[in-house]
Amino acid sequence: MKVAYITSMKKGLPSFIYREIEMLYDQGMEVEIFSLKFSQGLYMPKKDWKYYHFNPLKIILLQPLYLLKNPFTYLAGLLEALQTNSIIDFIIANFYAPIMKEQGIARLHCQEGLHAVFIGYYCKKFLNIPLSLMVHADALYINPNPKFAKIAFAACDDVLTVSHYNREKIIKDFGLPKERVSVLRLGVEPQKFTPTERRKIMIVGQYAARKGHDTLLKAIKELKRDDIEIWIVGAGSWGKADFVDVEGLVKEFGLYDKTVFFRGISEYLLCMLYQNCDIFCLPSRVSKDGNCEGIPVSLMEAMAAGKPVVSTWHTGIPELVQHGLLIQENDYQGLSKALAKLLDDDALRAQLGEKNRQTIRKEFSLVDNVNKLAKYFKEGTCA
Repeated sequence: MKVAYITSMKKGLPSFIYREIEMLYDQGMEVEIFSLKFSQGLYMPKKDWKYYHFNPLKIILLQPLYLLKNPFTYLAGLLEALQTNSIIDFIIANFYAPIMKEQGIARLHCQEGLHAVFIGYYCKKFLNIPLSLMVHADALYINPNPKFAKIAFAACDDVLTVSHYNREKIIKDFGLPKERVSVLRLGVEPQKFTPTERRKIMIVGQYAARKGHDTLLKAIKELKRDDIEIWIVGAGSWGKADFVDVEGLVKEFGLYDKTVFFRGISEYLLCMLYQNCDIFCLPSRVSKDGNCEGIPVSLMEAMAAGKPVVSTWHTGIPELVQHGLLIQENDYQGLSKALAKLLDDDALRAQLGEKNRQTIRKEFSLVDNVNKLAKYFKEGTCA
């Protein structure tokens, strides 16, 4: 069954709607997203999800075409839209309905927000397919069009809501029969919030070839362990030639269920991640175009947090990682063994982590090195 989700993507999808759609796909259902507002956000549709948004000017210019194709339906809907002050919703529905028909949508489902159900109301009229609405909160308390809201609610085959309190309010405020209003709770996945014994292996950096994400992922796959989790922090690269599709590799290697991606995070959250990971790994290497690392700051940050690090014999890294495990570039099997050694030895992790912290304090303190830079500017020497 194909279901059209009519919802807002003002800052991407709301997290709970994203997870809901994700699980529906897992159950074999196809969900296509028709957005009211659209901009990038934390939870964006996956690559294989279909979603649609509109250009306001374009859909206005297309209205004469919809009139010519279905003059009686269009004029009847236009008259109702003028009478109910819902002309914008009518215009958007005229744009989305043909797409829904072409895609074989079998059911309309509106998520929160009255404009979603207003658009759904007209789409149902055009397509003659079932319409349902999920009410969380806003639609009960922010109502810009009370007259049309009652009409749209009444047109829904089912109204779902998250609480019995909401159910009673919907029945009372919108005059719906009790049998058409049901409680369907939101939910979370308990296993995601259960304390875990998984060891966290963290990598920070752009999705660039020289960072060695693929070497790390191959090493993790080689380990064949269920007691680890990969934290991948970062995104993008300086250019297309250097870019590595890290998320694609995670899926290719079958590691998606033990990987967490962090993108666009604050420095405060980054510090928290350093403090809570168990091992930091950056298997740097020379990229195909000859690009190399200097001394990666992410290694310094992890060492300052007192974490054991695994890296490579690459450019200046050995000058920093004096008490860690270094492997040859691209040696994923060697990296796998180094990670296994740390994963199985709590005392070694603590010992190396403390030595790393001391290294940063002695040689890689920002305050000390900026003081040296200031001295250079003033005196011409940083000795």
